[in-house]
Amino acid sequence: MIGGVMSWLMLKKRISAFTKNGRGSVMVEMGFYSIIFFALCMLLLDFNNVFINKGQLERVNNSLANVLRERSRFYNDRIELYPADVENLSTFAGKLLEGDNLGRDYLLIVDVLTFEGESSENKSVKLAKSFTSGPAKTCDLTRPDHNTLSLLSAWNSDSFAWLPVYQVTLCVPGGENMLKKALGTAGITMSDLSVSNAVVPR
Repeated sequence: MIGGVMSWLMLKKRISAFTKNGRGSVMVEMGFYSIIFFALCMLLLDFNNVFINKGQLERVNNSLANVLRERSRFYNDRIELYPADVENLSTFAGKLLEGDNLGRDYLLIVDVLTFEGESSENKSVKLAKSFTSGPAKTCDLTRPDHNTLSLLSAWNSDSFAWLPVYQVTLCVPGGENMLKKALGTAGITMSDLSVSNAVVPR
């Protein structure tokens, strides 16, 4: 017991002498600042990866939305959307994301809104459907409600009907990176990466 106390006192004395020494003080400060600098570099790297992944998701999702809106070219003028159509879109998304880590875990959500009304001044939601596909099971995201999406529909004077609205959402779970953990300690919740595009057929 006494020997342990003496050893601790000797160690404490040596540390105190080392820190009082000018050279030792500089080394301690340098080590402390190096740790902070390394942590900041890792946070910046995670932050940069988030922006890169977000940009990639936006490009892929825009391509998916453009495919979906081409009803005459790819869907024989069919307004309805079937589960097989969404599966094909999901496969296409996986191919586009293949070169990135994003392609391993993503969720594709397609919302379809059709409307009824006899004139350009009368419109109501007739049918609302949602389809999901992709390797990811769940994703933390927020999508516009039906009232917001219905504003995008336009009256087609040729067919005397309201155009349907298709919303394509691509989401990738964010994972547990340093940036997400750091924001979590500050009480800021970082949701998963997601982008949405709403289109009408042409």
